[in-house]
Amino acid sequence: HAKSAFGTAPALGGPRMTRERNFYEFLGSVDHLVRRIRRPSKSGSRPDMPDDVVEQFLELAIGMDAFLAASFDHHRIQPDIGVVLEVFRSQASVLRLLASEGRGSDECTRHVLQCVAACRKRFASDGCKAARKRFSQLQRQSIRSCGKYFAGLLRKHPRLFISRVDLYSPVCVGWWQMGDFLAAEAALDQLLRRLREGRVVESLLGYAVVRESGPCRGMHYSVLAAQDGHVPRDGGRVASAIGTEWVGLFIDSDVHPLSKANYFNCYAHLESDQWNG
Repeated sequence: HAKSAFGTAPALGGPRMTRERNFYEFLGSVDHLVRRIRRPSKSGSRPDMPDDVVEQFLELAIGMDAFLAASFDHHRIQPDIGVVLEVFRSQASVLRLLASEGRGSDECTRHVLQCVAACRKRFASDGCKAARKRFSQLQRQSIRSCGKYFAGLLRKHPRLFISRVDLYSPVCVGWWQMGDFLAAEAALDQLLRRLREGRVVESLLGYAVVRESGPCRGMHYSVLAAQDGHVPRDGGRVASAIGTEWVGLFIDSDVHPLSKANYFNCYAHLESDQWNG
């Protein structure tokens, strides 16, 4: 999947407008659906499904991008959303057929309600409850860790300038395979050492890195670099400097891989991203 994503970029640091972004928006809609399915009534019992929830379930199931959904086999995803995606994937063809014969028919509605009931049953299982708890704990832990780190920087430097860049390593077998993973981790260690030594970004105050896995983009690292915000900065240039340094680490290893080392300068979406500040 990473090969096709890299191939769409005209140059290093160029934007990658893939279906992945639309799929994450789709996951947001699924999350909203999950909350509605799990919502108890005031008495504590489960209410009957409103018609609009049935319609929302049907709309999302038949509109799901099956290719990207299958790409999530190697991802850790919020357990409840994962349950609904599994039901979507297994029942999408049946639901499309029933919808084509009449979206409001009793048979179509009955099948959707059966799918919803199957989701609820999975939500209530001990395995799903435990997975949901673990996922929430890791999520809170990551947020607290990142928040604590940047709060410490802000206490010393009241105004920070943050630059972001996404880094992609070469894929030789598959981005979830151990060989490619270890090579990427080793390169990241080298890059972070050079950042700490001040060889890439001037006046660097700190950085944060998170490893992510996108269905199209594959495994990559999102890097935040913090500098003194009282001095005028060029975020695009900082991101490009980090990305160029990253690509240089793989010059000798880029021999007939499925995809080459690359990076995405997040400032390339300056005009299109609503919250790009």
